Amino acid sequence: MRVNKAFILTSFLICLLAAGPSFAAPKRTDSYNVRGVAMMDIETRKMLYTQNADKLIPPASLTKILTMYIAQDYILKKKASYNDIVTVSAAAASQRGSRMGLSAGDKVRLDDLLRGMAVMSGNDAAAAVAEHIAGSQKAFVKLMNSKAFVLKMTRSRFYNVHGLPHPAQVTTANDMLKLASSYLRAHPSAITRYHSLRYIEYKGVPAHNTNSLLWDFAGMDGLKTGYVDASGYNLIATAKRDQHRILAVVLGAQSKDVRNQECARLMENGFSGLEKSKGKTPAKASKPAAAKPTVTTKPAPATKAKTAATVKPASKKEAPAPAKSPGSKKTAQTASKTSVAAALP
Repeated sequence: MRVNKAFILTSFLICLLAAGPSFAAPKRTDSYNVRGVAMMDIETRKMLYTQNADKLIPPASLTKILTMYIAQDYILKKKASYNDIVTVSAAAASQRGSRMGLSAGDKVRLDDLLRGMAVMSGNDAAAAVAEHIAGSQKAFVKLMNSKAFVLKMTRSRFYNVHGLPHPAQVTTANDMLKLASSYLRAHPSAITRYHSLRYIEYKGVPAHNTNSLLWDFAGMDGLKTGYVDASGYNLIATAKRDQHRILAVVLGAQSKDVRNQECARLMENGFSGLEKSKGKTPAKASKPAAAKPTVTTKPAPATKAKTAATVKPASKKEAPAPAKSPGSKKTAQTASKTSVAAALP
């Protein structure tokens, strides 16, 4: 009796797949209303979900994660210090779009400039950091592309330090996932030091973190938002529940609300899948933790670096969440000099 070999092989593969372990990550039938998605379990480095993850999209202010990464590398190698006093140049102070509010000649601690990048999405702060580390923004961009090469971000190219529009500055969801996961492994304290802060002030002007999921999603403690017309609304998000930390990249949403809704749905599915894979009932999402301390950042006196910034204890009354987006699309990079709302949210 002759047996069809193809039939036997197909039957074997079906049985093998049926018997193998099932990881209940977001189903492939799920889809998200954005241009690119990538998500991973950061502890195991296991990919949980991708959707158009290699599509080229401008990174916008997600660029600042790479700038912050390199600056903190320099601090780790003792080539710079958190307490370095940076004199803000006219070029840095003149950056358009979302701003920390720097003026030419301001003397600000490097640590506080990094806070201004993480919370206020300050393009002026990013330029000041780059000039302090590398001597010029152009020289710093070379460091960025070298770092991207090391991280195997093969489809990403960088031409500025902050993410303002440039026709050739592109990335992918996969590349941003590589960047963010490496960044958090290299500088885990960056989450509590910068990215989880909900509110800071500079020169008495207050600003909420541009990542409103810090208020709205249980376990959320970072990482960075971004927007330019060419990309749409971007977000690198990370949250921890129990022993699981998930890292997600969402690129190219049509609005802030869509970005936040789709990212939250993606990550809820991710946490649910991780729990189900261990035979557990998915935990119900709890209310996000109380606000992080308010940080008041002041220009540094010329001779007293230690008084450059003070950190106040969190008040009993939690800082209110930023107002919800009305849903209308904003023009990228239109924040005025006195505005503390990021133009790259």
